[in-house]
Amino acid sequence: MNFLKTLNKISRAIMHEIASISTKEETQKISTIPIIEALGYDIENPLETQINYPISVYGEIKYISYALTPDDSLNPKILIETKAARTTLTKEHAYQLAHCYMEIDAQIAVLTNGLSFEIFFNEHQLMDHTPVAILYLNRLDDAVDILQYIKKDTYDPVKIRQKKEEFALRVVINRNIEYHLSTVSNEFINLVVKQHYKTQYNRKNLTPADIKKSRAEVQLGLERFLSRERLDTSFDGTFEVQDEDIISFTNEEIIPDEESYSPEEEEDNSLDLVSRIVSNMISPERLFLRVNRTYTSILVDDNNRKPLCRLFFRQGGDWKVKFPPFKKAFKIWSVEDLYSHAGNLQHIAALYDA
Repeated sequence: MNFLKTLNKISRAIMHEIASISTKEETQKISTIPIIEALGYDIENPLETQINYPISVYGEIKYISYALTPDDSLNPKILIETKAARTTLTKEHAYQLAHCYMEIDAQIAVLTNGLSFEIFFNEHQLMDHTPVAILYLNRLDDAVDILQYIKKDTYDPVKIRQKKEEFALRVVINRNIEYHLSTVSNEFINLVVKQHYKTQYNRKNLTPADIKKSRAEVQLGLERFLSRERLDTSFDGTFEVQDEDIISFTNEEIIPDEESYSPEEEEDNSLDLVSRIVSNMISPERLFLRVNRTYTSILVDDNNRKPLCRLFFRQGGDWKVKFPPFKKAFKIWSVEDLYSHAGNLQHIAALYDA
């Protein structure tokens, strides 16, 4: 099974259970152990996975939740410390882990609360002060590439070291983007609208009044943009086929026959564009068009159970696209607008590329 697909399945199971647990032991059972097994480590084999691994720190025995040995060496290379679900991970937690890390000359350390996994690397035999990557279960794409180098069968600390700066920069970028987008900071507003004020009013800097006036419009524009770009990771690659002539969706408006519109040119162009977007995962000859009453499907292997998307072409240019599990429609103004949904298409294609 595709690695990302496996992680997606595990993450959905964890997200379903995590709200009902509170202890460290429950968090390990629900979250940490499935992730370790997904990485290819045998939780029952002490040569690969040691539970409550003892480490002497300044003469006092400390216990690390899990110690993993990906190679034939005697000493573990990866330490994983689990905190109770929903615990806010702090620098103090990382500091405690760092003391254990340096005692056994480990290469990778992971700090988790069941929902996020902070990954640290070594710097001059000491654990990094900040994580080089953070894996969030609801945003697996952010760190799935670093996990490829932690998996038992592809473990490669040299690659991690080579890409360490790239991973660390990604953490900083993601945190800053999340801060600016979640709070719609004054700095973000200034960045977005300053050119307008410079052009219209010949002002280089925005006043507090300008920022206050612009905040609501920037917030609205941001929400529109994110609604276009957000991936739907609830789809796990399994799709139950119904009668396509009578199929209906939750909260979906049924479109009368006379309003549907499926010009051949747009269909062919859509297939060609989608083929290019997912070409690294699925070869073009595996993609097929299927025209239905109210929409056009792009299928993998001409299989109803492998839909990539549904396109709704209507007269007047009111076009939309839906992705499995088809709960939300996205407005497109042209076939080329599908490029803005490349993330959705590639995510779904990866699930079928097992």
